[in-house]
Amino acid sequence: MNKGSSQCADSELGDSPIKYEELKDSAPQSHAKKTAPNGGESNELTELVPGAEGEKKSSRRSKLIFILLLVAYFGCGCGFSIPAPFYPREAASKNVSSTTFGLVFGCFQLVNFISSPLFGQFLPDIGPRTMCTTGILLAGGSSILFGFLYKMQSKPVFVAFSFIFRIFEALGVSAFTTSSFAIICTEFETQAASVFALLEGAVGIGLMVGPTLGGGLYQLGGFGLPFWVIGAVIVINGVVILTFLPPVTDDVCGKGRSNILKLLTSPLVWVTMLLQFISSLALVFLEPTLSIHLAQFNLSAFEISLFFVIIPLLHAALAPFYGYLSDKKNIQAPLMMVSCITCAVGFLLIGPTPVIPTLPNKVWLKVLALVVFGSFFSCTIIQTMKCMIIGAIEIGLPNSMNTFGLVAGLFNSVFYLGAFVGPTVGGVMMDTIGFDVGTTVIAALFLATFVVYALFFGYRRLLRNKKKSVWK
Repeated sequence: MNKGSSQCADSELGDSPIKYEELKDSAPQSHAKKTAPNGGESNELTELVPGAEGEKKSSRRSKLIFILLLVAYFGCGCGFSIPAPFYPREAASKNVSSTTFGLVFGCFQLVNFISSPLFGQFLPDIGPRTMCTTGILLAGGSSILFGFLYKMQSKPVFVAFSFIFRIFEALGVSAFTTSSFAIICTEFETQAASVFALLEGAVGIGLMVGPTLGGGLYQLGGFGLPFWVIGAVIVINGVVILTFLPPVTDDVCGKGRSNILKLLTSPLVWVTMLLQFISSLALVFLEPTLSIHLAQFNLSAFEISLFFVIIPLLHAALAPFYGYLSDKKNIQAPLMMVSCITCAVGFLLIGPTPVIPTLPNKVWLKVLALVVFGSFFSCTIIQTMKCMIIGAIEIGLPNSMNTFGLVAGLFNSVFYLGAFVGPTVGGVMMDTIGFDVGTTVIAALFLATFVVYALFFGYRRLLRNKKKSVWK
C-alpha cells in the first residue's frame, strides 16, 4: 500500500488534521497551467471554481447550474417512478404477463449497470456538457414517447416499444448522472459531497412524488399525460442547461486519459463498492417483498403505500446533513461502519428475525425498522461516493474530470447492479426461506461488511502509525 493510503486513512478516520483537499492538491494534476492574456499564469480549473478571478460571475453561474441540475434530478426521479401505479394496468389490458412488464421495469437498472462505466470511460471524448445535455434530452424524449404506448393495440408491438423507450430512457439517465457527477466535482470542488447529497435529496423527493403526481395526471388525462408532462419538463430543463452550462467545462477534461482498470487497483474503491452494492440490494429487496409481507395485517393499499414513502423521505431529508459531514468533518470510515450496524439492525427488526424470538411481529416495529434503515441509507450512498474519489486520487489518478467521470460511472454501475439483483434475490428468498429469514440474511451481509471495514481501516491506521511521511 502506498504512502497516500496512510494519509487517506487519517482523513477518513477523522483523527488527523490532514484533509481531503491536501491529498487532492498533492495528487497528479491534468490541468496544466497556461499563459493568460495578461502574461500571467492561469489554470483551467480556476475558470470554473468559485473564488478564482471573476468570482461573482462564476458564483452566479454555479448557483444556476446547481438549480438546473436539481430540477433535472427531481425530474429523473419522477420519470423513474411514475409508471408504477398504472403501467402494469395498461400492460395487463393487452394481456402482457406480469413477468414481462416486470422485465420492462428491471431493464432500466440493467442498462444503467452496463452503460455507466462506458459513459465514464468516454467522457473525455464526448465532453461533459454534450453528454449531460444529450442524456437529459434523451431521457425526457423517451418519457414523452412512452406516453404513446396506449395507442399500440398489438401486444408484441406494445411490449417491444415498452422495452425500446425504457432502454433509451435508461441510457439518457446514465449519461446524465455520470456527466453531472463529474461536473459537480469540478464546479463545486470543495463541496462536492454536499452538492451531490442535495441532488440525491431531489431524486428522493422525485421518487416519492412521482407515483402520486403520475396518478393525479392519469386521472386528469389518461395514460399519456403523466409521461408527456414530466418528459416535457425534463426536455425544457435540458435545453436551458445546454444554454447556460459553459462550453469551457468540456475543456477541463484535459488531454490525459484515465482507465477504469487503474481505478480498480485501489483497495479503498473495492471495499467502498461492497457497501454500495449491499445498500442498493437491500433497498430494492423490499420492493417486491414488503407489500406481500404486510398483507397479514389487513392494511389498505394506501396504508401499505405509506411504508414505501419512509425511506425516500428520510433519504431526501438527511442526505444534505451527511454531505456536510463528508465535506467538513472527513469521517467517512466511522460513518460507513456505523451505517453497517444500523442498517443491519433495521433488517433484523423488520422481519422480525427468528434469531431474536422475543421481537414482536407488529406494524409499529416494521415502521421503526424502516426508519432505522432509512436514516442511514443515505449515509452509505454519500460516504461511498467521497471514498471512491479519495481512493482514485491516492493511487495516482489525476484530479481531473476524467477521473471524476470514471468514478461516477463505476459508482452508478455498482448501485444499479444491486438494484437489479435485489428484486430477484427478494423474490427467490420469499419463495424459499421466507421474508423473516431473508431479511436476516441481508442483515448478516451488513454485519459482514462491518467486519471487513473494521479490519481494512484498522490496517490502514496501523500503517499510518508506522510511517512518518505521507503522500509525496
